[in-house]
Amino acid sequence: MEHRYWHQGWGSLLDAGARNDPELRHAWAREQIRHDVEQASFLSRDLARYDALTGGNPVPPVGRELPGWRSRTLHEMAQPLRDHGFEVLDATLAAPASKDETLLGERRIGTLRLTRHGHEATVVVRVDDVGEVYARLPDLDL
Repeated sequence: MEHRYWHQGWGSLLDAGARNDPELRHAWAREQIRHDVEQASFLSRDLARYDALTGGNPVPPVGRELPGWRSRTLHEMAQPLRDHGFEVLDATLAAPASKDETLLGERRIGTLRLTRHGHEATVVVRVDDVGEVYARLPDLDL
């Protein structure tokens, strides 16, 4: 199926089967949650360290210098997730990372526990060097 329809073919199959088969509905819900989490992100220029992801010029990350910026950003990430139909159950702030603990300049700021379609998931929230704030399911969190 992937050879002919790429990965979208599996999503279409799960969409069709989810209406009639409980096992497929479970698989569909997991994939739909993954898809919708990946779509929920926002850009916060005041958190940017560079004006472009590769080869960009440094800019002062004024937002990262404010007290409580990580907590504020974590809670701001909840709104795009709510817009995608999630209920946000709680938020947990990550311990501040050292420069060596960041991933390609991306700083893990915490986790959000969500529910949707009768399933609960915990997502990792990160901010990258150009100020994009995004969430990913842990198995996708590099």
